[in-house]
Amino acid sequence: MDPNHARPDTRAWIARAFTAVEDIVYVGLGLSLACSALVLLGIDALHLVQSVVSGTFSTRIIASLDRIMLILLVVELLYTVQVSFREHAIVPEPFLILGLIAAIRRVLVLTAEFGEVRGKRFRAQVLS
Repeated sequence: MDPNHARPDTRAWIARAFTAVEDIVYVGLGLSLACSALVLLGIDALHLVQSVVSGTFSTRIIASLDRIMLILLVVELLYTVQVSFREHAIVPEPFLILGLIAAIRRVLVLTAEFGEVRGKRFRAQVLS
C-alpha cells in the first residue's frame, strides 16, 4: 500500500468532517442573513411610518426603495445559502438572480436620485 495515499475509511471520515463543517457554516450564514433581513425590514417599516407621520414620505421614498431592494437582495442570498445547503453544490441560477437584483437596485436608485437632483436644480432655477 502506498503511504502517500490515505486509506479509504480515512478519506470517508475526512469527507464527512468537511461536510459537517460546511453544514455548520451554511446554517450560521443562513441565521445571520435571516436576522439581517428581519432587522432591515423592521427598520424600513419604522422609517416608513415615521415619514408618513411627519409628511416627508415623498422625499424619503428613494431611501425606502433602496432598503426594500436591499432586503430583497438579502432574502435572495438566504435562498442561495439554502439551496447550497440542501444540494451540497453551488447552483448558478441563484447567483444570476442576485446579480440581476443588485443591478436593478442600483439602476432604480440612481434613476430616482438623478430625477430628484434634476428636480432640485429646476426648482432652484425657477425660484432664482
